[in-house]
Amino acid sequence: MNPTPPGWYPDPQDPGALRWFDGQAWTDARAAASADPSTGMAGPPGQQWQGGPAWQAGQPWQAGQPWQGGQPRQGGQPWQGGQAPARRMSSGALAMIIVALVVGAFLVVGILSAIAIPVFLNQREKASLAEFSSLTCQQVATNAVALSMREATADQVPLVGMTDAVVVEDGRKALKVPEPGSTAFVMSCRGTGQWQDGQSSVVTVEVHLNSDRQQVLSLSWE
Repeated sequence: MNPTPPGWYPDPQDPGALRWFDGQAWTDARAAASADPSTGMAGPPGQQWQGGPAWQAGQPWQAGQPWQGGQPRQGGQPWQGGQAPARRMSSGALAMIIVALVVGAFLVVGILSAIAIPVFLNQREKASLAEFSSLTCQQVATNAVALSMREATADQVPLVGMTDAVVVEDGRKALKVPEPGSTAFVMSCRGTGQWQDGQSSVVTVEVHLNSDRQQVLSLSWE
């Protein structure tokens, strides 16, 4: 006759409970009986588990029960098969994007430069020609007298004065700095000139602009 192995068995003194049999005699360890005897019996805490229902997918897992496959439901959402991970951008595609951004930046800079440089040069030119917009015939006459006295040779009679000078022709509205080696017409003034020998005559002074933004004067008289 085989001896009864140690384990949990129905308590002979309380059919609704379980009692631990150590293989030789009943002990004082007791536990609640399984609701379904066909599924086995679960031991109380602190005792070795002696069979019982295995954990099935979709049911809450109890400590001490072996996992029988399925998807765990302990916190968060279970992983669903068939979902591909997010695709990463290849290094080649990333390099092309960087190149495109760099080229785009150079194009933007080039366009801005193409717009800004002409505007800057135009403003600079206007600033350099600002003195001509306020130039008067009295100033032109004074400059003409100073030039004549400075440039006159020994056999020439210099202009020593010029009065009642008025504008004859004015080209300042369309004035631009000319190309090197050429001049641009600014304005002409006419008045009464006094010469060093005491003679008087009608004098016309033309003002031109050279590429260095300097005045060039020319005198003629009647």
